[in-house]
Amino acid sequence: MKKRLTDDSAPFQRIDDAARITGLPRGYLRDGAKTGDVPCVWHGRTCLVNVPALLRKLDEEDAARDAQLGAGTMG
Repeated sequence: MKKRLTDDSAPFQRIDDAARITGLPRGYLRDGAKTGDVPCVWHGRTCLVNVPALLRKLDEEDAARDAQLGAGTMG
């Protein structure tokens, strides 16, 4: 069997590769892909995670949470 080569700079990655690149658990990515919380496309049974979109989404969620926490402690 041929070993599959991966390109870490490619925007779409399989779940295992996306987990390795981002440091997120595979289960989180798998569950999020099934519920629509993780940006991805399905190619048959293979899920390809859009890593740049996922990182943007996580950054936006962090910024929103930080703004919400900051607003709560000011008043």
